[in-house]
Amino acid sequence: MRFQTLSPIALLAAAVEGYWINEIQVPETIAVGSPFTIKFLTAPSPVKIDSVAMTFGLVTTEDLLLPQLGAELGSLFLANQDAAQGPFDRQLVMRGDAKHGETTIRIANFRKQGADQSVAIENWQVNVTIADSTSSKFVSADPIATH
Repeated sequence: MRFQTLSPIALLAAAVEGYWINEIQVPETIAVGSPFTIKFLTAPSPVKIDSVAMTFGLVTTEDLLLPQLGAELGSLFLANQDAAQGPFDRQLVMRGDAKHGETTIRIANFRKQGADQSVAIENWQVNVTIADSTSSKFVSADPIATH
């Protein structure tokens, strides 16, 4: 009797249906009214993921509760081919009326996943400083809720 073996890498590749966003990074300091880069890192997912939509908000008051995002910063849609393996980035523009100082950016990540294409929602947030220039140092957002 012969047994066929598969390497762990082959098993992982067979289980990968798509990729999901597992890290979001933004500049530590962002200039008012200026474009800034958002970096996304992905990881293999055993579940098929389609149609990722993300909305970004700037927290403007300390008593803003989840799932409120705050003042709109922008949105993006990632079609299946855009959410492929590997890091990628997108540009947003910081609001012209943003006040200097420490604040929070909140992110809502909506995606369809699995065979039944059910909707999943993840909320992320990251603390940044609004200033006169944008830094080259990036900080990672923390996932704060999944629905």
